Amino acid sequence: VIWEVNTKEKIVAITFDDGPHPVFTPQILNILAKYNAKATFFVAGNKVKRFPAILKRQVKEGHEIANHTYNHIYDKNITTAKLTAELDQTDEIIKQITGYKPTLYRPVGGLHNDLIINTAIQNGKLVILWSW
Repeated sequence: VIWEVNTKEKIVAITFDDGPHPVFTPQILNILAKYNAKATFFVAGNKVKRFPAILKRQVKEGHEIANHTYNHIYDKNITTAKLTAELDQTDEIIKQITGYKPTLYRPVGGLHNDLIINTAIQNGKLVILWSW
C-alpha cells in the first residue's frame, strides 16, 4: 500500500477519483494541458462505460488510468469474490478502450483492510491511497 513517497525532490502526484465526469473531467484535462501537467485518474468502470471518449482523451494526453472499482461501492466488508468481480469488470472495459489493463487500484473512500489489500494484490494491483 502506498500513501506517499518520501523524496527530497519537489514533486507532487496529482490524482483524481470517481470519474470520468462529462463536465468536470474535460475541465480538469484542459487545466492540466495548460500547465503541461500529468495526473493519475482512478476511474469507475460504470462511468467509463458511459463516457469512453473522455477516457480515450485522458490516455491520448498522457495521463495514467487506474482502477477504482466498477460500481464505486463503499463497503469495508466487501467479499473477495465481489471485489475481484468489480476489479475485473473495470479492467476489462479499460482494456477494451485503451488496450491495456491498469495495475493501480484505489479503494473507494480509502476504505481498506487486509482482505481488500490482499484481494487487490492477488489481482495484480498496487493499492494507492493518499496523503494530505
